[in-house]
Amino acid sequence: MIIQMLELSTAHLSRQTADLIEMQTDDIPIFYEKLEYGWWFPVLECSSPHTIPEDLKQVLDFARSLNCQWVMFDRDADQHPSLPSYEW
Repeated sequence: MIIQMLELSTAHLSRQTADLIEMQTDDIPIFYEKLEYGWWFPVLECSSPHTIPEDLKQVLDFARSLNCQWVMFDRDADQHPSLPSYEW
């Protein structure tokens, strides 16, 4: 089976959201850390989307619209012009 993965810059997440990810709070859905500077997120339907930070929700919705099953955030990846970006 072949799946689609959206690769994006970590700049599409606010510093606050990145901190929540690092703290592994309940506001963040399932994710996996990359070896350095990033994360992988499965694009799942969440039962309580109101708890997910808006910037992360927007990226996951965007990935879903492209029929992607995963989002890979990497500090060296490109930014997408359709998504907001944040300076840390």
